[in-house]
Amino acid sequence: MRIAKRRIALVLITVTLLGVLPGCGILKGDTAMTYGNYEITEVMYKYWLAKYKTTFLYVYNNSVDTESFWKSEISDGYTYENFIMEYIREYAKQVLVAMKLFDDYGMSFTSAQKNNVENRINNLIESYGGKNVLNETLGEMGLNIQTLEKIYYEEEKLEAVNEYFFGSKGILAVNDNDREAYYKENYYCAMWIYVYTEVKLMTDGNGNYFTDENGIYKFEELTELEKEEKQIVLNDLKKDLAAGKDFVELRAKYSEEGLDYYSVYPDGIILSPNDYENYGVDMVSMVQGLKEGDYGSFNNGYATVYVKRCPLKDYAKLTDAERKLMVDFEEYVKLAKSEEFFKNYEVSLVDEVMSRYDIKTIAGTKNTSI
Repeated sequence: MRIAKRRIALVLITVTLLGVLPGCGILKGDTAMTYGNYEITEVMYKYWLAKYKTTFLYVYNNSVDTESFWKSEISDGYTYENFIMEYIREYAKQVLVAMKLFDDYGMSFTSAQKNNVENRINNLIESYGGKNVLNETLGEMGLNIQTLEKIYYEEEKLEAVNEYFFGSKGILAVNDNDREAYYKENYYCAMWIYVYTEVKLMTDGNGNYFTDENGIYKFEELTELEKEEKQIVLNDLKKDLAAGKDFVELRAKYSEEGLDYYSVYPDGIILSPNDYENYGVDMVSMVQGLKEGDYGSFNNGYATVYVKRCPLKDYAKLTDAERKLMVDFEEYVKLAKSEEFFKNYEVSLVDEVMSRYDIKTIAGTKNTSI
């Protein structure tokens, strides 16, 4: 599976800054990475490891931190540990290069940006019940409020550089060629058939569905007899698929999922690796692994799902409804272009310093907003 690096980038990227540059001696510790006369310090690197570990676990493993998770493979020989460490080092490199470019191009910050970071710091102070309590928590990470502000400031330089080059008025602004290329490389089209083989929706005596306080439908486990009946349904579905019957007709016959949205998307659902939160990792992984016209199946713990990968429309022919499925598309294209831009820069890593920290053992942040 191609992991959604750009999706997690949107989740993780901090877009705030503090107004005034603190003194140069605030971020103490050894140097972890250099570019010219600019450096990423040990304190900054350790902070990003702790922060992104917490957010990454929340996104990919329900905030459960186990060594077995970090060692589990995304693809052959490539683990979740490899992925997050690669992400953090690449992010640190981009911040570092942006620190120099920010000065080289004479960039400055707006008052709105300054207010954003001030508000973020103030919100942290309020949520922790005062500066002393916040400083005590940050102290466990080798930080204090002042050093955290400094890091926010340096992070914002990356946002400023990205906007300068790739924003709507940037000198390398995203164009239609960029959009078309990103779309072809990262998006897929699929249809699916849901058969609830493990659970069923809970209903009252009148057939009304039960929901929780958040409006989410409630399920109850199927009885053994009901499970056996569902296996019969699955067997019939398998036979029909093997016989080459039309997938759309089989979807109408067998799927226990609401199909109203297919009237809006008759050619299939447009999705990408960035959509794992909407469709699940199993679904996205399945679609990626299929060739156009082929189908496969997986069980997600409550249903058996048959998925067919459909032809992907040309970008120019997408309907307005289909474009709405591509949430944050413009930001993803911008991030992709930014990634290519920063690949052209080489920085020096101080492995002796960076190897002091292991993502499996370092403590994550207690608050994802830090």
